[in-house]
Order: sequence, then structure tokens, then C-alpha cells
Amino acid sequence: MRVRISELRKEKNVSQKELASYLNVSQAQISKYESGVNEPDIGTLIRIADFFKISIDELLGHNSMETFFSTNDLVRLIEDLSLSDRLLVQNIILKLSKR
Repeated sequence: MRVRISELRKEKNVSQKELASYLNVSQAQISKYESGVNEPDIGTLIRIADFFKISIDELLGHNSMETFFSTNDLVRLIEDLSLSDRLLVQNIILKLSKR
């Protein structure tokens, strides 16, 4: 089971220490989760998903656009668009975020 803790932490600029404090575990435990030495139990998975405001499926890398594209990939794709297409994508994102 691959848990995307490290990737999410880096995207949100959260340190291992900050996440460990929120979960009431040691920083070493977060490191073990990220390296695959240990896996979080279901209760911890729920708290991690809550912390990052995502579903457990997304935390585990399922049913997410990031399964297909990383954030960096999406940024590169958008940067390669013409100005008018970038504005169109921006408008679509704004409309979807208001739902």
C-alpha cells in the first residue's frame, strides 16, 4: 500500500514535525510511514486524510487526477497552452471551485 504522505506534505509545505504533532505521533513515525517501513492504521489514515482535507482514496492514490497527472505535470501542460486556452482553463477551474 502506497500512502502519499511525503508528496502531500511537500505540496502543502508541512514538515514531518508539524504532521507528527497533529497526529500525536513521533516525527520518526512519520518518516517510517513515508519510507514504507511502517503503514498507518485505519484511524491514522483517517486523521491524515482529514489533515490534508482529502479522501482516504486520494491519500492512497486512488480515484484521483494525480493518479494520471502530478501537480507538476499539470502545471507544465497548462504552461504549454496558448494564452487564450490558459484563460479558458482558469475560468473552468474557477467555475468548478464554486460548486
